[in-house]
Formats: sequence, structure tokens, C-alpha cells
Amino acid sequence: RALEDPDADVREKAALGLAFRSDSTVVDPLLAALRDESAQVREKAAMGLSFPTSPRVVNALIKAAADPDSQVREKVILALGFSGDARATAAIVEATKDPDPQVREKAVTALTMLAR
Repeated sequence: RALEDPDADVREKAALGLAFRSDSTVVDPLLAALRDESAQVREKAAMGLSFPTSPRVVNALIKAAADPDSQVREKVILALGFSGDARATAAIVEATKDPDPQVREKAVTALTMLAR
């Protein structure tokens, strides 16, 4: 319920709390939080989606790779690298051309992780 709070700080803390859980019950709430109006909430959701990989998670992360906030894109690209899913390759390669140098750096790291 905290992910639906009108206060973005509350939603951010809720997303962060879920990001540290490893069970599958966090996937749906984090996928929803990946579309939050607050970049901070989206960033924490992307962090939480780094490990519970599934086609549905990877699809959502690929879509989120175009997020307008560079910090969100960084976390999304890293999460895609952790996914091990070959479908993430195109989004990660595209991120190597991102205007933000941190996103480009994370994209190189993600490609290395994806190739392992």
C-alpha cells in the first residue's frame, strides 16, 4: 500500500524496502513502481528488479531503458546486465550511446555481465 502513497518519499522508501527482498512477491509491486511519476521511485524499483529475472521483468526493463531520468536508466541497464537474457542486448548496446557518461559506463559493465 505504501507504493500508492501520495508522498513520493514514502513510495521511494517502500520501493527500496521491496528491492532488498528476494522473494517473488515483490515483482508485481516493483514492476508497477517502475512506472511511478517519481524518478527516485523508478530508480529503486529498477534496483529491486535486478535479480528476480523473468521474461516479464526483462520486457519491463527494456521499456524502462528509455526513461527520461539518467539515474533510472543506469539502474535499468545494470539490471538488464544481471538478467542474462539475450533480449537485453539491444537496449544495453543502445545505452552505450546515451548522452550521460554514467549510463554509458554502466552499459559497458552490463554488456560484460550479460556475456558471462
